[in-house]
Amino acid sequence: MPRFSPKLPVLPVYLVKEIVPLCLASFAILTTLVFCQQLSRNSELFFSPLINWQILAYILASLLPPIITFTLPLAIVIGEVLTLSRLAADHEWGALEAGGLNRVTRYGPYLFVGLAGFVMVLVLNWNTAPQAIAKLKEVRNSLTLDKATTQIRPQTFISEFPGLLIKVQAVDRQTGKWDGVLLLRKDEVTAKLQLLAAKSGSLAPIDDKLSSFEIKLSNGVFIDNLLSAKTHVTSVFKESTIKISPAKPPAEILSAETASAVQSSAMGVLLSRLKQARADGNRNSSEIEIEVYKRFANSFACVFASLCALVLTSQLYGRSAKRQLLILGSFILLVTFYAALTYGQNLALRGKITGQQGILLGCAIPCLILVLLKWIMSKNLISFHKFFQLAARPQKPMPVIAKPTSIAANTKLPSVNLGHYLVLSQFVKLLTLTMVILIATILLFTLIDIAPSIAKNNVSLDFALGYLVRLSPQIGYYIAPFAILVATVAAASVLAKTGQLTILLYYVSSPMRLALPIILGALLIYLSVLLLSDVILPYSNRQQDNRYRAIKGKSLEEVTVAFDRQWVFNESSASIYGYQLVGDIGNQKMNALVFKLTNPNYYLREVLHFDAIELQQKDSDASTSFRYIVNDDGLTKLDFLNPGDLPLDLKNRDVMHERTYHEASKMTFKQLQTYISQVEKTGLSTTGLRMEKAQKIAFPFACITLLFLAFPVCLLQIRRQYQSRFSSIAISIALALLFWGLLSVFEAAGKRGTIPISIAAWSPHALFLALATTIQLKLHHP
Repeated sequence: MPRFSPKLPVLPVYLVKEIVPLCLASFAILTTLVFCQQLSRNSELFFSPLINWQILAYILASLLPPIITFTLPLAIVIGEVLTLSRLAADHEWGALEAGGLNRVTRYGPYLFVGLAGFVMVLVLNWNTAPQAIAKLKEVRNSLTLDKATTQIRPQTFISEFPGLLIKVQAVDRQTGKWDGVLLLRKDEVTAKLQLLAAKSGSLAPIDDKLSSFEIKLSNGVFIDNLLSAKTHVTSVFKESTIKISPAKPPAEILSAETASAVQSSAMGVLLSRLKQARADGNRNSSEIEIEVYKRFANSFACVFASLCALVLTSQLYGRSAKRQLLILGSFILLVTFYAALTYGQNLALRGKITGQQGILLGCAIPCLILVLLKWIMSKNLISFHKFFQLAARPQKPMPVIAKPTSIAANTKLPSVNLGHYLVLSQFVKLLTLTMVILIATILLFTLIDIAPSIAKNNVSLDFALGYLVRLSPQIGYYIAPFAILVATVAAASVLAKTGQLTILLYYVSSPMRLALPIILGALLIYLSVLLLSDVILPYSNRQQDNRYRAIKGKSLEEVTVAFDRQWVFNESSASIYGYQLVGDIGNQKMNALVFKLTNPNYYLREVLHFDAIELQQKDSDASTSFRYIVNDDGLTKLDFLNPGDLPLDLKNRDVMHERTYHEASKMTFKQLQTYISQVEKTGLSTTGLRMEKAQKIAFPFACITLLFLAFPVCLLQIRRQYQSRFSSIAISIALALLFWGLLSVFEAAGKRGTIPISIAAWSPHALFLALATTIQLKLHHP
């Protein structure tokens, strides 16, 4: 042992230097992808006209700390597996064992990195991450309250104000002005239903505390006692003002949310609250206890990641260390850790076990699995060794080394085809691995985020898993271009390290000919993503949004209940239905209000009222069914109706299951085009919608753009043999972030009308393709 003492200080430093770059590269990739996914999840905040650059920076800074606490353990396990498998493949790990170094010396640097990650995550969880969550909630609540004063979502029923139901056809994003307003109000004294329909309107606060608001309507019709054919009163107004108040003052809403926001409290505050709750015998102490132990468990994930890497790679030697399988295996172990932790947390939240027991159970299960796996590998080392050897043997040695000096055309073609297979197989494997890891990482982060809501709202496990399944296509849509870039650079790195890429380039006339399979593969992915965005995404996004709202305990937008009726909007007939079913099945009666819109002067064209219409019979009493007809001058005429005048939608009740979507991500290309035409008729700006339509075609083309951007990086790596793979990946990530940032800037400029739509959509692609071409030419002709 003394003869190794001079080398002991050098070896740990060498191993740490090998680990850290790969961990940083993995950390940068994972953090970037999860960060961008969270940006899309909070996109409604960024497009508010109330937001400025200071609030935007505030939100971005608040998103990062919680993400880092999750992606750091994943980066550690990937970085350490890559380092250990490289050492095993180059026989360095075997040399260290043969040199007589003890396990502490060999394993110490890897555990040290895990402990360093433990400290970093614990520090973030102690104060920084909770403060970031609190800041994000504060900004969101503030924007939500401000949003209520200047912007109400179009084509949505607003029932937050007591005694009111509001529906707005369209909202100008710049001014907040409403176009097409329908307002139902119940008189507090007489309980009569009043209707106000106007061509335009707006909402503004009366005081700084946002305790009351003022609705101003212009060019409208007023009907008092709407449900009475005999005692109603109708009038026309040029201007009308209504004062309203929210159900609860904003200060009470915010204080209630702050009181229940355990996740956004600092550790010191939680410990003091836990101590006080235990002293008072408070039953709510379990939630605080779970949060305290969970923060330590999340920090322990870094140490568990190091243990996973050591267990899976310590028994492997030489070329049997298959990196893709090792990364996938260690990633699955880490996913098991988080899944078990979530399971234990949910058991504790439901009161089946204590908070301490729930978190300990979540940590104990994956640790036992890891110990069992270590024991199996130590007892069955030969079988595991053969398994990885078998998995690492898909490619045979290329016969091009023994090729004669004179290269004939009939011998060149087979070698190129074999080279195509080698390049394409490596690209496909790395692309699949990248897609699986990135999608699983984001889904796992999402699962951890919704876990408390799943337990709180008693959501079944299959329902939550169904939400994650429906969320996967959207994640794959956004990360596919990034995965192509990473897979291309990584495939070139692997082939260049073994010298295979140099040999292949020697026997082909042009590097682009060797890259032809990758180009065709990227083109196929581009077409698939383009098809995915129009065939699958609109419907999967609708379903995952509905499930997300159910998990979070939010009401669905298409189901609004007010004045003892359910309200829905049928866009195809420009009608609003408010209906109530009474009686037994088979003998049901319907009370219904139907508002037919599109009056050019007063928005409202007709109001139909049906009282106790028997759905199964045609000969019902029609004396209580009538309609108001609003003329172009605003004067109202009353007619009586027959049961046969009941709209077919209400007879079949198909409208109950219908919902109209007004978000580009939930509409097909044709539906979005139709919606743009409808908005144009209102005279409002459609710039933002047309920009989103252009992005449906332009964004998938990023698969091609980032692929051609990867080629110069690969060529640069071949030319500069001393350049590390970490440098190549770092350059790729930097270029991808630059491209993504430029894409966002041009999209924002296009939505604001600063530059034309086509230029905003395609300029980033043109600029980066020009950049890739320039670098490629300079490398060929220095």
